[in-house]
Parts: sequence; structure tokens; C-alpha cells
Amino acid sequence: MTRLNRWTKTATTLALAATTLTGCATAAPMASVREAAPPAPRAVVVEPTVAAAKVDGVDTAWRSFRDQRDARLGIVAEPLLACAQASSAEQSPECVTRRESFEVAFGLSTLYRVTHDPTYLDAAEASIDAKTVARLDRQSVYGQSYFLALATEREDTKHLTDLHASATKVAASLESWLADADDYAFAQRTMFGSEENAALVLEHLWNWADLNADDAQRDRLRGLVETRFVAKDMDSWCPQTIDGEPENFEFLPPCLQRASAVLSVLPAERSNPWLDAFLAAQAELEPISLSRLSTHEALNFTRAIALWRVYEATGDTTYRTKYVEHVEAGFDRMAQRTEAGESIDPWHASFAVQALAASDESL
Repeated sequence: MTRLNRWTKTATTLALAATTLTGCATAAPMASVREAAPPAPRAVVVEPTVAAAKVDGVDTAWRSFRDQRDARLGIVAEPLLACAQASSAEQSPECVTRRESFEVAFGLSTLYRVTHDPTYLDAAEASIDAKTVARLDRQSVYGQSYFLALATEREDTKHLTDLHASATKVAASLESWLADADDYAFAQRTMFGSEENAALVLEHLWNWADLNADDAQRDRLRGLVETRFVAKDMDSWCPQTIDGEPENFEFLPPCLQRASAVLSVLPAERSNPWLDAFLAAQAELEPISLSRLSTHEALNFTRAIALWRVYEATGDTTYRTKYVEHVEAGFDRMAQRTEAGESIDPWHASFAVQALAASDESL
């Protein structure tokens, strides 16, 4: 039985208790005029699994999940704000040395878009180091990719264009990195969920091209997806089950990430038939409950982001349930760490923000 974490357990229990009491009251028999009505039964709520029972056609687990979203965004905002403050003070904080500082700013910018709280936008702006921006050509592919995502988010949300020129150069460089790779290099970049994952770079590039209504770049990216990402030999080595094998435990699920990129780029009439065939015989992923590596802390959230995109494309609530399960598992692990006196890694917090924001945008 899946254990709810301490941030959701109380709210879910209360919601289910109220639903149970309402149902019992509706079904209770009429009492005799001479007899006192028996006391209303007290609801005995067994700690539910994430795939909670549906009442009157309403998925109570999903409803409870939505009710918890704002509180959870506040929880994961704290380490991002602290890291941004340290970055703006030029303390070379440890919080940005494991990955890239642009991802912290991207997480904060996403928080602003979802909550409209200017605190997050101010923190994101303060954390952008002008010297780091000036040295973009020395950044890793992962760092450049998240810089592009940050520039896209800022322009789309607040029409801030100060990073536009640099982002245009980065987009051209990343597109060449994808298009010019030989077959072996491209396969490596697609098969592993590491910093050089081709599907993640493709999605960030597509969002940039879409923001700028760049038809030429969109046509090139569609062509790249058609010739490489949906090639038949790719389907043969990338069943969804690979995402659950230990040797692939990086921090991105390569097969789901590939599916997410295809769904982002190709029109529905092309991507949905491919997705139907791709997912036809796939086993369903179970969330990671015991993190053996630091990358596992992010993997539940990155899986969730891709699972939500598949749910949007298919309308199959199985994937929405899987999305919820993975986010729950991610926050459960965060709760375990905080209860042990450990801090939440801003890198993990940024992925958590992205996972929560994915479903918020569709409501």
C-alpha cells in the first residue's frame, strides 16, 4: 500500500472522510417513528493508495492532488529562493555547482507564471549572473538548454527580451548539436537520460521556435523528429520498460522523454497514431520509492512531466494516475529527507516545480 507523505495525508484523509459520511447519510434507512435513529456511523478511513476509489465519477485522489498543489509549490519554492539569494550575493553557493544556475532561475520563473507572485520573478532576475550569461559558449549542453528554456519563459511570461540575442545564438548551436550528430552519437544522446539527452534539448528548442513563430526552424525540427526520433529502429530499442531498468537511472526517463518530445513537435494526426503503437505493449512504470542515487530524487518528477504529456495526448486517465503516483513519490522522498534533518536540493525542487506546473496549465 502506498504511504502518503506528511504533506498530503491529512488533507486526503479529511476529503475521503467527508465523502464517506455523505454517502452513508444518503443510503441510511428511514428510522421508525417510535425508535430513536441510530447514531450516524463514524467513518473509518483506511489510508488510501494514490489510485483512490472514485465516488460519483469523481477521482478523489486527483481532486485531492489538485487541492495540494499550491501548498506544495510553496514547499519547493523555499530552496530555490534560498539558492537564488546566495547566487545574487556572489557566494559561489554549493546549490548551483551540481548542475546549472539557469535551472534555478527557470524554476523560479515557472513559479511566477503559475502563482503570479512577484517574489519569484524578482528572485529569478537577481540570480541571473551577467558574467555567466557572457560565457554561454563555455556552458555544457545542459546549461545552454536551460538557458534557452529560461529565456523562453521570461519572454513568454513578462515579455523580457534582454536575453533574446544570446538565446538566438544558443538555439542555433543546440540545433547544430542535434542535426550534425552521427547515428551513433544521436543514439547515445537519446538512449540515456543524462545531461546530454537529445529529447530534452529538442523540447526546449521547439518551445523557443514556437515562441518566435519561426516557421523555418519549426520545419527543420519537425524534419529531425520524422527522420530520427520516430524511426522504426528507435522503437525497437526503446520500449517504455527501459525507463524502469536500473542502468537507465539517470535523471530523465529516455523513452518517455522521447515520447514527450515527439508529442510536442509533431501534429496530433501524426504523433497520436505513432504513440498508440509505441505504447501498445508497454509495461507501466512504478515510482521509485527508495532512492539509491541522487539522480533518483529527480527521476520521479521528470517521469511525471512526460506522463502528463502522454495523458494530454491520449486522454487516458491511467497516465494521469501514474503522473500523480510519481509526484506523490517524489514529495514523499522529500518529506523523508526533511524529517531526517536534510535540506531539499534546489535541483530536485526545480524539477518538482516543473512537474506541478505541467498539470496546472491544463486546468
